[in-house]
Amino acid sequence: MKPSLISNLLPLAVTAGLLCSITTSAAEDDLSGKWTSIIEGFGGQTNTGFLTLRQDGGALQGSHEDGFGDSEIEEGRAESGAVSFKITREFGDRKMVTAFSGKTEGKAIIGTMTIDGRDGPREMKWEAYRTPEIDPTGLWKWKSTSGRDGAERSSWVKLKHAKGELTGTYRTERGEVAIKDPTLDGKMISFKVERGFGDRVSATEYKGTLDGTGIKGSIKSRRGDEQRETEWSASRDTPAADPLGTWAWTTRWRRDGEGFESMLTIEKEGETLSGSFTGRSGEAPIENPRLEGNILSFEVTTENDRGSFTSSFRGEIDGDTFEPVVATRFGDREMKRSITATRVLPAAKPVGIWKWTDRRRRGGEESESVLTLKKSDDGQLGGTLSRGDSESPIGNLKLEDNEISFTSERRWRDNSVTIRYQGTIRGDEIKGTTQMGGSDASTAAWASFWSAQRSE
Repeated sequence: MKPSLISNLLPLAVTAGLLCSITTSAAEDDLSGKWTSIIEGFGGQTNTGFLTLRQDGGALQGSHEDGFGDSEIEEGRAESGAVSFKITREFGDRKMVTAFSGKTEGKAIIGTMTIDGRDGPREMKWEAYRTPEIDPTGLWKWKSTSGRDGAERSSWVKLKHAKGELTGTYRTERGEVAIKDPTLDGKMISFKVERGFGDRVSATEYKGTLDGTGIKGSIKSRRGDEQRETEWSASRDTPAADPLGTWAWTTRWRRDGEGFESMLTIEKEGETLSGSFTGRSGEAPIENPRLEGNILSFEVTTENDRGSFTSSFRGEIDGDTFEPVVATRFGDREMKRSITATRVLPAAKPVGIWKWTDRRRRGGEESESVLTLKKSDDGQLGGTLSRGDSESPIGNLKLEDNEISFTSERRWRDNSVTIRYQGTIRGDEIKGTTQMGGSDASTAAWASFWSAQRSE
């Protein structure tokens, strides 16, 4: 090719490359799609809305839906990472303008929301995250066959997608570990499970496609120099939840106001749930309580000097945590907010003798452990842990409300190994996890389950 021809083609090639780069960048930065909008509330509460965007160059169109209805976006712009738009709401003969502004940070938009109120503008934190095509949040279960004894075993992964990030834990009937490198791209999901055995770490890679009710894909693992790949098919699993008892949370209606505690009591007679709610407006019975798997829902009607209001609660129970979305109706409008309620447990009484059994991996025989907790003359809590004929004092003992933790030293293959114990005291039972090593910083740190019963 002649030099003159090459020199004439080079600018075209460079221009084509730049256009490709610009097109790719624009596609990557396109904000079109559905977003979950999270607005700062009082006392750590949040209000959730839904944002639908359509981007054409630097222009943004779409709508924002929240407790005050669905509002069209006005003056929407997206330029050089900066995002802004306004919405106008009408309340009778009064209009209220709310301005949103922020910058794109990775997969999120972070900024502020300014409301044009009667007493002047009020500014609150605002964030938006892309809404997943299919939300993987929940518990997923599958069965596999052990290569050692041919027995069928169940495994679970508990996933949570929040604020654009995917996290989770992998669990068997004996313990759990945090998953590593979780990703969600459209309907494609992947993560790794790493488990430590002394200085050795084994890694298993999971990849699959979500279809709403299941995940289908493959599992890749390595044993020595052998690479294995098997089919993977997981389905949603709904664990049984216990809603009974008293639940508490703190609510603040004004930014500088003092919080007040709300209480929820759930009871059961036969198969029928009932209960009461106590809040700012006093006590009221709950209505239409229903438990579906681990989802608790009910309604509460309260009255104050401005009239009667009905709030619907619906959320997941996870152990001692209840996280409902509360929707309160004001006439033909509905305001939604998220709360986190914690189960109120009876005061812990740790002093006593606690026993449990462990099954050793190879022989299958069981070994009994005995934890003895005492208070010294000056009121300090201490104790010992015995296993078989070996007894030693426990260390790093901490008790905060009903949460207890301590460490124990054990000999293993002529080495001293630290075992970390964590658990929750519930009357005459302690349930929790144990970990080998003095720290849980490693994602490969396997946590085994333990459950102790009070003996004396």
